[in-house]
Amino acid sequence: MPLTRREILCAAVAGGLAGCVGTRPLRPEAHVADWHDEPVRGDRPGITAERTVEVPPSLDDQCGWAAADAVETRVTKRLASTASVRVDVTKTTALPDAGWVVVVSRVLRFGPDRRVRAAPNVSFESVRRATPAAVTTTVRNGDETRTCRYAVYVGDTYQQLDG
Repeated sequence: MPLTRREILCAAVAGGLAGCVGTRPLRPEAHVADWHDEPVRGDRPGITAERTVEVPPSLDDQCGWAAADAVETRVTKRLASTASVRVDVTKTTALPDAGWVVVVSRVLRFGPDRRVRAAPNVSFESVRRATPAAVTTTVRNGDETRTCRYAVYVGDTYQQLDG
């Protein structure tokens, strides 16, 4: 059976954490009433961010980190609780904006016994309404400047903890 977009996104966002797409936990939608299998674009207007760096990593990497940081800051300011929300920059082919994107995820955590350890404490729509649809970042290092634009998606993902 082919992987679902959720499983592909889970693998990309969770960075291959153990159990993420291995043994399937019980249906996430059974534990989160407003679970979304498919990521959707953020609902707010796009934002911009600038960063000056003095470290040698590539400006492309710095652009992605600056984008994720800017989105996380914006979402954190708009939501009362973000304990179950994470922000990552990831490369994907499973979304309409294939390539590098920023993903704001509500995370459902299962233990090794397949019991829920932590469920999202904020609604999907609240996260979506707090999330910009895009972020444009400009990173400077000396004479070099790089500007990058990323689509921003909101999704649900699950993580199966080791122990």
